[in-house]
Amino acid sequence: MSTPGASADPLRAAIESAAGSQYEIMRLLGRGGMGAVYLGREVALDRLVAIKVLPPDMSEASDSRERFRREARTAARLTHPNITPLHAFGDAGGVMYFVMGYVRGESLGERLRRDGKLPPEDVRHILSEIADALDYAHRQGVIHRDIKPDNILLDDEGGRPMLTDFGVAKARGTGVTLTEKGSILGTPAFMCPEQINARELDGRSDLYSLGVTGYMMLSGRLPFEGEVRDVLLKHLTHEPPPLSSLAPDAPDDLRAAITRCLAKDPGARWPDGRSLHEALREVGEEVPEALDSARFVGMSLGFTTLAAILLTLFDRLWSGQVGYLTSFAERMAQIFAGLCSAWLIALGWRARTKGIPWRRTLYAAFRMPSWWPFWFPRPLRPPGDVWSRLPLGIRRMRTAMAGALAFSVGIVLPIMYLWTTPSEAEKWGAYAFLDQVADDFLFPVFSLAVVALMCGLAYHFTQLKRNGLTEQEATRVVIGTTAQTTFWRKPHIAALLLPPEAGRLLEPRLPRDYLQAIARIASAITGAAREPGGLALVAAQRLVAVLEGLDSELARLAPSVDPDEIARLGQKHSAFASVVRGDSAEGREMIELLARQVAVLKRIAARHESQSELRARLLTLLQDLWVQVSGLANERAGMPSGGERSAERLRAICAEIEHVVPPYETDGDTADGHVTEDRPTHQS
Repeated sequence: MSTPGASADPLRAAIESAAGSQYEIMRLLGRGGMGAVYLGREVALDRLVAIKVLPPDMSEASDSRERFRREARTAARLTHPNITPLHAFGDAGGVMYFVMGYVRGESLGERLRRDGKLPPEDVRHILSEIADALDYAHRQGVIHRDIKPDNILLDDEGGRPMLTDFGVAKARGTGVTLTEKGSILGTPAFMCPEQINARELDGRSDLYSLGVTGYMMLSGRLPFEGEVRDVLLKHLTHEPPPLSSLAPDAPDDLRAAITRCLAKDPGARWPDGRSLHEALREVGEEVPEALDSARFVGMSLGFTTLAAILLTLFDRLWSGQVGYLTSFAERMAQIFAGLCSAWLIALGWRARTKGIPWRRTLYAAFRMPSWWPFWFPRPLRPPGDVWSRLPLGIRRMRTAMAGALAFSVGIVLPIMYLWTTPSEAEKWGAYAFLDQVADDFLFPVFSLAVVALMCGLAYHFTQLKRNGLTEQEATRVVIGTTAQTTFWRKPHIAALLLPPEAGRLLEPRLPRDYLQAIARIASAITGAAREPGGLALVAAQRLVAVLEGLDSELARLAPSVDPDEIARLGQKHSAFASVVRGDSAEGREMIELLARQVAVLKRIAARHESQSELRARLLTLLQDLWVQVSGLANERAGMPSGGERSAERLRAICAEIEHVVPPYETDGDTADGHVTEDRPTHQS
């Protein structure tokens, strides 16, 4: 079944020729050193599949064929909810391929490149699920040997992590690794010490790599960074920076679980994937058993306090001219609120004797309901709540909805009741006042507010549907609960959220840190703002290239820049010139030598000063670039059609950089500060 794209892609033409009767090849998903992966449709069952193909030229090499066949054989042995399933294997017309389940979504690597890091709850979820998958694989005798974010896929249906790419996996007991003597397979940044030393591996080796992945998810950076040789050496000899300083808000048990994975000695790591899975699952009860009744007490206290306040205000507003029942209800509400307060204090005191702090008691009593869609105090939100990560415009819309609801219940409904029951209002002497307020102010203003709110809801709803969300998904994003659920883990939903801690964005420190931050933000910008974001990324690449060159030059010049040495040589030159006779050849030669030394040192000092000033100017431009890109992303998050001012400022800064910095050629791994892997991500 040939397609128009096949002529431009010989490998696609080859797989269509070999398997075209069974599979319709739709598009390329990824390409790498061991072939390519295509999205296909299985004709007989009408389902989407991913087809990995070994190129014919590589099929001629026996080791490549054996490695490819072994990957398929290994994957076929594994049946687990968190491992990409293998459906079929084929070898026809010199083309080897195997067919895998297609995971609609994105890789964990793509998610990290977009968001920088993940919320602790997502980190726990992914690590726990992959640890369970690894435990299953290890019990089947399979060691993956290449655990990294690009080999973990996130299912679009619920964010379920799926382990894939067993291309360098080893089956224990076979004695076959397809690794040449003295070489290693895997990705350097994620290798365990025994893998670097080419020693025997077991399941704990995969747990080390999973720990590196967890470290990256939680902190937004690798444990060790630098050149490949330096990274490998650090894996052998250095301890990574503590997660307590990089992710201070993360739960202690999660940080401890990841740190234990990164132990140099395999015996100090988790013994197997199951123990890690269980440790990550045992988060502890959200509310201790001693505080089981705190929720009821907190809700009762909240409702009765609110009732007491409203009834008291009602009484004071109408100068005490209320009936007996209203006055009685006010007193009962006040009494019940006092009883609930005393009950809560007693409950907290009892919990404190068991080592439970007051903060935990207050959280248990007043924590946010799981159905709540509006703002709630941060300390009382459940773990994983996404309120602070919602786009600014949607947060404002939800806040306006909450205000309108409170205004309706607390003011509009009571006034409407009194206005529509003249006998009650006249009894309190307030009918004329209410009639004027309701007719001339309250109802017109409230009606306009409701219309504006409905227009805003319709606008955001339409924008979300244009971004590919279904009607139900758009509704949940606009007015659904913000508590952590599988809905917010779906990759296309998670892509709408702001990165963790976006509200307190930390400024980078080094030029390359700025470049990585700009690349991460620019890659997440969509729509009309994508063009200025791309310009900013190119400008940042040029700036960083020049800045790194300047840093190297300044480092070379620095040892020769010593004002005291220049002054000393100048004084020595003056002293020689005053005492040396004109007919002394040696004296004249010494004076000339000192003069040349002083001149050279002054030129070096002047060069150092000018280059330092240039570096400061370029660094300021890079900082301005980062600020404007961040502003553009924030405006886009809050107002999908806005961002024009930041875009214009970005273009102006890029034009200035174009004038100051000459064009600079960059390679592919400079754009985002990451080394490009040569194997594809299987699904996108």
